[in-house]
This record gives sequence, C-alpha cells and structure tokens, in this order.
Amino acid sequence: MGDLMNDIFEEKNTVIILSGLLVNAKPDVDECRRRVNENYSARVDYSKSAGFRAVYADMSAITVSDLVDGTHPNDGGYKKMADGWFSAIQEASNKGWISRAVSVPGIPDDGNEGLSWEALESL
Repeated sequence: MGDLMNDIFEEKNTVIILSGLLVNAKPDVDECRRRVNENYSARVDYSKSAGFRAVYADMSAITVSDLVDGTHPNDGGYKKMADGWFSAIQEASNKGWISRAVSVPGIPDDGNEGLSWEALESL
C-alpha cells in the first residue's frame, strides 16, 4: 500500500482517503483485517507526518451485527460506512484539501478512448 500511495502522491495536491476494512465474522479473517487496518492507519499517519495529504476513513464502528452474511454490511452497516467516509471527507475539506477537479493525463472522464466494437474488429 505504501508504494501505491507514494506513486499517487507524485501528483501535485493529491489527497488520499484510505478506508479501513470491515469487520468479519470469521475470527481468522477478522484478525487479518485488524492487522491490515493498523497498517493502513499507521501509513496514513506516516504520510501526514511527511507532509502529504492523507486521511484514514475509520470503519471500526461497524460490528458483526451490522453484517448480513458475516462479510457484507446490512443497511445499518452501509449507513455506518457512509458515516465513516463522510467524516474522512469532512476532515479533508476542513483542512482545505478539497478543490475543483483538474484535468490529468489518462482516460477521459467519459471513459471513451476512441475505442468501439468497430475499432476492435474482433473480440
């Protein structure tokens, strides 16, 4: 994750909001999730201390009772996810990190790179 974030931060004025993973009903999977989230949170802290614009979207409010099948959130879980994202976005906004979108090289916003079925001629 660190290498990916470093690559993204090469673009000027970039903001990364990194989300934690959701709780899981399987203890071994949840232990892995816990370790990943610790790493993600620490990575965001490190990035901020290095002067980069990073925010951690904490998903720890979601509990196993917020899951429909032990993995995926129910309606209440989705609300808690939205709250976590909103809080992180609000933090970035309050710091003045969010601005109007700028054009960057790559695929156009409409996703059209001039490709079509006709241009491909075959699958």
